[in-house]
Amino acid sequence: MKIEFLVDPKFARDDVMVFDFQEFEWINDEKSVIEEELAEYFDHICRREEEIPVILLLRRTVYFSIVDLFIMSLKVAGELSCSAVQFVIGSEGIRDYLENQIPPIDTMREEFLLKNYTVILATGDISEVEADAIVNASNTRLVLGAGVSGAISAKAGASLQTEMSAIAARKTPKAGDAVITSSHSLAKCRYIIHAATVEGSPETVSMAVQNCLAICMEKRIACIAFPALGTGTGGLGIEVCAKVMIETLMSFYRKDCSKLYPKTVIFILWTKSSFSVFLETFRAALNDNI
Repeated sequence: MKIEFLVDPKFARDDVMVFDFQEFEWINDEKSVIEEELAEYFDHICRREEEIPVILLLRRTVYFSIVDLFIMSLKVAGELSCSAVQFVIGSEGIRDYLENQIPPIDTMREEFLLKNYTVILATGDISEVEADAIVNASNTRLVLGAGVSGAISAKAGASLQTEMSAIAARKTPKAGDAVITSSHSLAKCRYIIHAATVEGSPETVSMAVQNCLAICMEKRIACIAFPALGTGTGGLGIEVCAKVMIETLMSFYRKDCSKLYPKTVIFILWTKSSFSVFLETFRAALNDNI
């Protein structure tokens, strides 16, 4: 699918969402409703071979960030096999930022066989990863939202939120805590570990990684997959995230090299730029520990 950007400064100050340069008003902020409207619009336009869908992404929207709408649009357009989509934006800065959010066409992957565990860095959708457990970036209320949480929720089914709500009712997690649930309708993993990292501080992310690894030890989970914790709603920079998560992982094994679980740790990154940051950070950490 070809992705085009048109920069038009006159749209930098507007607050309306426009499809095909027609004003479009959402009745509510339900993610499912917005996806349905996007799908209807894309399907309508993509049937006309001479036209492509046009989405105006503005500096501010009522319900979602520009990135949320951009990623959602790419997802829907991909599912409908649209050949191209054009995004109209208000500045070159926004264009540059959005270009870094585009997932690579081909999966990027690097594997490192260490003394008593394996680390894999890869691009992709964490809800599609084959692992014993995947990690969900959650909030302390254990309420599923957008981003990684939304991708997992869409495939796991409504019963996942029911189990999470029951756990929260017994004891509300604190920032950095991690709780485990079954995978429900996710077929490629056995468990989902929910890490409360919405706060996004380095300390919270480090604590969450430690708690996830401790659960692996307790439950004898051999393979766990992490997203870039804290970088979504938490606002943690990808460079800081990579440094914290990798240092915490290495410290976990350094303290006790006899640890048997997990045997494989996977970091799943959404974009090429995030993958490159994690790869560079991991290689540097390896050199420092030689």
